[in-house]
Amino acid sequence: MEVRGGFNRNATDEDKKFKGQNIAEQLSLQGTTGDPELRGFPSFTMTDYLPIGSVAGQPQYYHVTTFLASTKFTWVKSKHAMKWGLDVERTRLNQPCFDNARGTFNFQRNWTNHSVGDLLLGMLQSTTRTAETTRNYLRSLSFGSFITDDFKVTHSLTLNLGMHYELDLPVVDRYDRMSNFDAGTGKIVISSDRVLPQLAERVARFNLQNRVVLAKDAGRPRSLVNADWINFAPRLGFAWRVPRVGRTTVVRSGYGIFFTGHLLNPIRTALMTGYPFSANQTFSRLATNTSLVTLANPFPDIRATEGNSTNSNGYDPRPKLGDLQSWNFTIERELAPGWALETGYVGSKGTQLGRQYDINQPLRTLKAYQANVAFPRPITGINTINCFSFGANSNYHAGQISLRRQMRGSFVRFNYSLSKSIDDASQLSGNSAGGFAGRRTRATRGPNAHGLTLTGGTCSLRSSPRPCRSAKAGASYLVCAGGGMASWAAGSFPAAPRSTPVRRSR
Repeated sequence: MEVRGGFNRNATDEDKKFKGQNIAEQLSLQGTTGDPELRGFPSFTMTDYLPIGSVAGQPQYYHVTTFLASTKFTWVKSKHAMKWGLDVERTRLNQPCFDNARGTFNFQRNWTNHSVGDLLLGMLQSTTRTAETTRNYLRSLSFGSFITDDFKVTHSLTLNLGMHYELDLPVVDRYDRMSNFDAGTGKIVISSDRVLPQLAERVARFNLQNRVVLAKDAGRPRSLVNADWINFAPRLGFAWRVPRVGRTTVVRSGYGIFFTGHLLNPIRTALMTGYPFSANQTFSRLATNTSLVTLANPFPDIRATEGNSTNSNGYDPRPKLGDLQSWNFTIERELAPGWALETGYVGSKGTQLGRQYDINQPLRTLKAYQANVAFPRPITGINTINCFSFGANSNYHAGQISLRRQMRGSFVRFNYSLSKSIDDASQLSGNSAGGFAGRRTRATRGPNAHGLTLTGGTCSLRSSPRPCRSAKAGASYLVCAGGGMASWAAGSFPAAPRSTPVRRSR
């Protein structure tokens, strides 16, 4: 029996150069943040010139804490070596959303025909600011269990059989700062109003009384989505040493299913940082009134519009956990003492993969075009609705060949791979090289934006015969070159690395 526990915490602080300095007050700018933690140099943009000031997205503070606990049992009897166990993982992501708290001041050339001239006169094109910031405290919980059996059928044939089960519960916010557009009902569902005392007032301000509903009234859990409970992943493989063929020949093959889990940060930015948890305001100039939206009056209430009040984001309320089916087949042959040739085929198929796109894109019709009116949207009263759906898929096929030479004190390998990858969306946002985020998801199917079709290279591994000054008795050096790239790394490497047909434990 083996019991393990772990704890890991990563803290990242990305701060601005003028931290704590109230530059806005020194410039006599009104309406920016008064929070000492967020004070700094506001952002100024000018057409045809580089921006001035601190990055609007800073500071960024986030802390990721992970707790792990697992147990594993091993039982060996006769020709069987069985292992089974379970593990639990708890992840916490704490990150405030301070984007644009100091404000952004935009100068174009609408007043003097030159952006610098507008700046000298203090005549703005527009300003933006986050009047109310928010903080996110994401919590996720995952469970997993497995059982495997290494069954030595004969002295030359070994089977590897296994079954895994995984359960990733939906992400929640500690204080229920989460919203989700439910395409089935056409409503924006909010986890709770306990941290939104003025929710009714804000909803009425934008005439969204019939669009916003609390989770308890919509029959939704606080996570706003339901868990996928059916996630079984079989694993199987074999290794066969071919008898009576002269030099050693080994045939290996394996198949397994692996699950993707949840990506916390896309959920945070899409469902937890916009309306109604923060107030992102825009103030645009009025050509007939030069006293509005100037450096002396950058944020006049009469010109305020609140962003995201007419846009929304959604997440499939019954998402399937994405999975990847992976398989391989290899033949390894000893050519001569110290020489080995390995040829193989590797393939995979991803299903239920995530993709984000606008489900409320305008319906372009000939009738609307001829009438010179705005194209209608399927859901009225709301503009863009970016939703996460889980129906994309991918496939990958590759042929591989490897020639190895093991010598005394060194190891040489030559690799060549020819591969092709096709998918519906190369990333979760749906926007990637050569594709677009459209309503017809099948129209985006094509070569993967990150796939390589041809790779090759050589590697040399040498071990130092003399002790070095570190705590280890020796050091190993790995030098790789291929495709015009070279890298160097130091550490401890095995003399002849081998891969198993399937993963045996989590």
